[in-house]
Amino acid sequence: MHPELPPVVLITLDTTRRDALGAYGAPGGTTPALDRLADVATVYDNAWSTSPWTLPSHASLFTGLYPSHHGAGVSDDRLRREQLTLAEVLAEKGYFTVGVAGGHLASSHFGLAQGFLRYRDPEG
Repeated sequence: MHPELPPVVLITLDTTRRDALGAYGAPGGTTPALDRLADVATVYDNAWSTSPWTLPSHASLFTGLYPSHHGAGVSDDRLRREQLTLAEVLAEKGYFTVGVAGGHLASSHFGLAQGFLRYRDPEG
């Protein structure tokens, strides 16, 4: 990894409501670690998903393509290898790319680990 490269951290929270997060005004300190990260990170106020479920929406995040173009969860049961992913682009630029999946539908089985140098599938 090149020391001059700025860190890039992408966190996705599947089926999480915005009003449940402190960074967006939830009371009671329910998400203190995310709130601390939000204090020093770029936090988006508006975002839309390309799909209502995990596989096609994450494939879109990782490729920049609509589900109708990358096919994952639409015409294919996984992300096709020929699709260029964000992790591949970052690795090519010298980033050490790591992915950690929390749920089965984000596992490497569905092609979402493509381009990560390390990827941890969910346990159980």
